[in-house]
Amino acid sequence: PNTLETIGESAFNTEEIEIIFGNSLKTIGDYAFLKILNKSLTIPESVENIGDSAFYNQYGVSSLEELTVLGSKNMKQMAFKNHTKLSKLTIGPKVEHIGRYSFSGLAINSLTVPSSVKKIEPYAFADNKNLEKAIIGSELIDEYSFQLNYALKEVVFLDTVKTINESVFLESDVTSFKFGVNSQIE
Repeated sequence: PNTLETIGESAFNTEEIEIIFGNSLKTIGDYAFLKILNKSLTIPESVENIGDSAFYNQYGVSSLEELTVLGSKNMKQMAFKNHTKLSKLTIGPKVEHIGRYSFSGLAINSLTVPSSVKKIEPYAFADNKNLEKAIIGSELIDEYSFQLNYALKEVVFLDTVKTINESVFLESDVTSFKFGVNSQIE
């Protein structure tokens, strides 16, 4: 319903369900949905917090192929981990923080992280075997955040990137790094 603001911890973590969210939702708790049946899912702009492992595909039953995250000021660790069929990911301009392993183990082949993102935590986009190109606008890219992306060949850093920590692309086969004209990376 459009009046729902909070989905608590483990609220639907044992049910195989299909989800459609209303526009008043603000918080999705830890482990809230572990067995979703959706082929596509949109997290509305109103969402401020996505809990630990909120949509983690722990049981390998997910059919999720397309994910649009329009809102999330605070996305905790493993939020969307291991959706191995997920091939299309859209991160909207209201997303500010991407937690550890949040988008690891997906089937995406390209990725754009908007400049609204202030921090990408370690391993956030690790182990995406099909990822070939990433456009990154986050201010801070933490260590190992793109580790084990063997297909990754091209990375474009937007002018908003300020810090790239050590070993960000460890065990990834990047052949081209492009920096924005006005980059001031530390």
